[in-house]
Amino acid sequence: MKSLARPILFCTFLAAVANAATLVDRGLPNGNTVNNIAGVNRSNVDWAGAPAPNSPPPFLVGDNFTLPGGFPTYNVTSIMVFITAATANTSNITTEFNNFTLYGGLDSNPAAFGIIPVLNTFFTRVYYPGAGNNLDPCNTGSGAQYQGSSGNCRAIFSVNFIVNLVLNANALYNFAVGANSLLGTCDTNNPGNCLFLHASNATLSGNTQQGSNNQYQVWDPFDAASLAAGYYRYNSAANCPANTADVCGGFGNTSSDINVVVQGNGIPEPSTYSLILLGAGLIALRRRK
Repeated sequence: MKSLARPILFCTFLAAVANAATLVDRGLPNGNTVNNIAGVNRSNVDWAGAPAPNSPPPFLVGDNFTLPGGFPTYNVTSIMVFITAATANTSNITTEFNNFTLYGGLDSNPAAFGIIPVLNTFFTRVYYPGAGNNLDPCNTGSGAQYQGSSGNCRAIFSVNFIVNLVLNANALYNFAVGANSLLGTCDTNNPGNCLFLHASNATLSGNTQQGSNNQYQVWDPFDAASLAAGYYRYNSAANCPANTADVCGGFGNTSSDINVVVQGNGIPEPSTYSLILLGAGLIALRRRK
């Protein structure tokens, strides 16, 4: 019996991944609201840590999300973020970064924030949803890419971390992503080699942006006490109100949240499981008769 237990559990988890529903949808903004052609209504921006060659970044960029109600707990099977390439004409993000790492933990327990075990990681080239603006210089035949501050166009990639987390409904969960740079030292004099997490302004994005609060978060992984103590809130508006964040300024007159899509399945209460099993048993008995 023991020898069958693990294969059955593994198959059950694979089925859960295949049938996962979207629990939190804060994905890429609509293609009609992005890049310089949108002017002051530009919704998209990217925020970066500062990775050194083959070492973790000096600080981690991330945010949070809240799982919906409906079930008491959820089995979260994937957490997906979006990153923009550090250089133009990049077709494979793993030529720029490796050792992608997912961090996470409940907001109610900052000391437990740390590396999340990941079963697999998938990288996919993606574009902004919707037709986009045809006059956008970063609009390709496949869709619009990200336009950097210098005007250059850079590819966008989804990074989908396959996980197996059990979280309560309405729980506020913090996350961050780190990676090692393969391009060289990243600092104020060489900003092109940073890991850029994609973010957007909820009001301007033109689509669903669940859980947005106009702030994102950063952690310092090199300082164990700081990592355990929690995050720095970052309001990215250039003229954000005083006392709304630990750090302020940087993105026009709007604020942004890190784009994230969370998938998983609701876990019924034990009493519901009992009813399901009872129903299955009655059906089997009826068929046998």
